[in-house]
Amino acid sequence: MERISKSLSPSFRLNEPIIKVSADEICFLRKEAEALGRSRICFHKSEQSSMHGMLICLKEGCFLGFEKNILETKLYVVLEGVLKIVISNDDGEFEKVLNVRGNEIFCIAENRWHTTISESGDAIYVEMNVRNEALHTKPKSLELIKSVSDLRMWIGES
Repeated sequence: MERISKSLSPSFRLNEPIIKVSADEICFLRKEAEALGRSRICFHKSEQSSMHGMLICLKEGCFLGFEKNILETKLYVVLEGVLKIVISNDDGEFEKVLNVRGNEIFCIAENRWHTTISESGDAIYVEMNVRNEALHTKPKSLELIKSVSDLRMWIGES
């Protein structure tokens, strides 16, 4: 697709100042996600942009790892599928799990460890947040979770 350029793997950027995403871009994301289990089109111009927005395809079985947003809130808008969001406290202990379905919105407040997995084949969703580069150290127990099966065991869904 001419309007899409390669960015960080497996990321792409739309080469337009005004962005409208269609079914064509979602099909492109699904195809690109086959290799690594995930793919995204970034709406922001660079990693240094203060606001990050992405259209993401996450395949079932792909594990992204835990992240923590310091002094920022993250918004998820699920378009298709079911996105499971797992939340941990600062000590690396399981806190909560939520399933967010197509046409649902989820917002997670600042200073929360979290990860996402697809519960239904492909989860297609928009993720948006305002960036803050404050440093944080991931609890050791979260470092040990390396796969969807590790995560399911950790939250008691073995």
